[in-house]
Amino acid sequence: MQRSPQQDRLAYMARRVRSAARVATKLITISITLDVVACALICCSKQPDDFTFNLAPGFHGEVRIVCDPTKGIHVPSTVGRFEILVPSTGVVILDSLKPFESFHKEEFLDSRGNLLKDELTPEVSGVPQVYGLGYRDRGTGEIGYFIGTPAEFTSFGGFAGF
Repeated sequence: MQRSPQQDRLAYMARRVRSAARVATKLITISITLDVVACALICCSKQPDDFTFNLAPGFHGEVRIVCDPTKGIHVPSTVGRFEILVPSTGVVILDSLKPFESFHKEEFLDSRGNLLKDELTPEVSGVPQVYGLGYRDRGTGEIGYFIGTPAEFTSFGGFAGF
């Protein structure tokens, strides 16, 4: 059985449409791949700034990082790190909490430069640790930590104390 010229033309057009669809699929795949790579390069190329909190000599107790845009101090990032001095009162007033919004690492150093362990580290009796208390909004925002031994943290009220 022989096809008519019209059937030949339809078969030819169907092949062209399938070929164009394959090309379009490949172009879309390449485009999406390039978008993902570009996004990864742009989004992941800047490492977040980390925080080092330097504690006053013998400091034990609550650390409160408070935001006050008018009275707070601006702490610039130096070589990818924010250095924050925690006074004996434990209250640090910053002009913004924006730097805390992205993922970052935090470390607390005592007055001799020793790194304090966090609450995820197994407890060592009598050794001060850092307990992350979280964020609360009292109009301007506040981030809390507690520095102390496990017994002091329990006396403080634990995580409910914040």
